[in-house]
Amino acid sequence: MGAVPFVTDLLPFVRYSGGLPLLIEGAIVSTASVESSRGLELELLMDTVEIRGSNVPGLRQALDAGLRLQSRDLGKTLESVVPSYANPRPLFKTTYLDDTFRISRDQDGKCFVYSRTSGSTVPTDYSGTSADLGISTLVERLGSALF
Repeated sequence: MGAVPFVTDLLPFVRYSGGLPLLIEGAIVSTASVESSRGLELELLMDTVEIRGSNVPGLRQALDAGLRLQSRDLGKTLESVVPSYANPRPLFKTTYLDDTFRISRDQDGKCFVYSRTSGSTVPTDYSGTSADLGISTLVERLGSALF
């Protein structure tokens, strides 16, 4: 959820001080390389981060055209410019509960629970997702609540 601030400056008849609510959606997709493994412990190095299926107009077109953050390249550049910087290399210890659930703990002890929602390896098609900041969904839900 997000909000467009200062709506009262643009629309004087709106008396909502928090801004116009918007529903911002999309999927964060990251890729990483396994740098080393010791049993169920994996040392990872992030390669890329991208956003797919964004509903933010304008930004959606750039993201769908393949705009992505080259994390590894950025990390190498930072290491060469900032002597005290070291590219993060998280260490994940993974316990597989079954074919659908796994629990991973990072080097700081933070726990992540993953659930497989699909066995498909085909990337999700977001072509049916509107780049409308969720306004149509908000209007639909408002209509349902009122009527």
